[in-house]
Amino acid sequence: MIVIVNFFTNIIDVCMMFFFLKASFAEEKTNKKNIITGLIIVIAFGTIVNSILGLANFIGFILILLVTNIMFSLIFKKRFLIVSAMLIIGVVIMFILELITVNLITYIFQIPPSVILELNIYRILGIIIGKGSFILITRYWVNKRKIYSYAQNRKNSPMVFILLFNLIIMYVAFIVFKYVEINSYMDYIILSILTLCTIVFNWLIYIFTKKIIKQEQQEELMKLKIKEYENQNFYIKSMEDILLNIRAQRHEFNNYMSTLYGLILLDKKEEAEKYILNLSEDISFINKIIDVGHPAITALINVKRDKILREKIKLDLEVQLPDDIALDYIDLSVVIGNLLDNAIEACLQPNINDPYIEFKMFTKENYLVITVYNSKSNISSIHSEALGERYTTKDDKENHGYGLNNIQRIVNEYKGALRIEDKDHSFNVNIELPIEKDIH
Repeated sequence: MIVIVNFFTNIIDVCMMFFFLKASFAEEKTNKKNIITGLIIVIAFGTIVNSILGLANFIGFILILLVTNIMFSLIFKKRFLIVSAMLIIGVVIMFILELITVNLITYIFQIPPSVILELNIYRILGIIIGKGSFILITRYWVNKRKIYSYAQNRKNSPMVFILLFNLIIMYVAFIVFKYVEINSYMDYIILSILTLCTIVFNWLIYIFTKKIIKQEQQEELMKLKIKEYENQNFYIKSMEDILLNIRAQRHEFNNYMSTLYGLILLDKKEEAEKYILNLSEDISFINKIIDVGHPAITALINVKRDKILREKIKLDLEVQLPDDIALDYIDLSVVIGNLLDNAIEACLQPNINDPYIEFKMFTKENYLVITVYNSKSNISSIHSEALGERYTTKDDKENHGYGLNNIQRIVNEYKGALRIEDKDHSFNVNIELPIEKDIH
């Protein structure tokens, strides 16, 4: 008879948790066959465990919770940790309602709490009150709170362990209720205080968790604002480079016209023809567009290349960019732009006879590899340990020196690798960024 009662009680509990999870996930389309199969497995397993280990057994409780978690993860096709968090929240709510119900029935009918675990009218009344309250809370409170939107955030995964600790506290309180004896009104008062403390403790956990989640959301919002600010700065810097490039070309054009006009005035037609031929070769080389398959990266590399050539720096450029990568193109532009700016800055330092920059970008296995080798003065030097501080060879240290730090930040964000090597007359940077999706 007890097994039959436990069986029907498990049916109610499992259906209640299914209703709670379905309301939390806002699932409308689910496979009925999978639902029925999963619920039957959970109900049967719970009944067998309770029959063998007894009600309110800790090991049995953990086993039932684990199997229920696995089955509901398969039914709703959600990540295990997400289902764990939602399931624990549901169980905690159900425990609180059952403690309140037990406390009320105990006080009203003047019976010890252990009687409610037996097969009698009190247990039936407790099931009706407790489960009915759970349905109402699920229907009118859970949907409005949008708990699932918090649980699905990967950064909120540690909350599962906080909720699990809370669940253990609830279980201990439930065990105390099971074995407590009521001999006087003082025992009822102690029982009521225990119930109140349990409710207050759970409420504090709820407030604490809510504050943590809100703080993380504010941090995420701040990161988005910082990202937007950096993107705006990048586009402004790109436009400034383009304008400088246009001004430089206009200045060079004026010089070309002046030279050509002088040769014509001096009636040196052969020299003028040779000058025009040489000039056309230089212009065709400079105006040759290096297309890497993405407009932003293409524009950036070509602007930097023109700047390098105007500064009479020898350039070896090889760029291969895959069509589909898991990297944000703004982040990639920040890395490339800072690397080339740093290389140009180093090459323009005094005491450098033959400045050069070698820039290569290619794929190797599942990584995008970026290497930069450039000449530099042996006076200045930098090592990996200096990445925590701003480094620049410019006099305006307030507005420069964040390049390598920005590169390091982006590399860390994508879980990549950054290696720098500072030699006497050369500076080498090697970056590896994962290009597979779901790595960022």
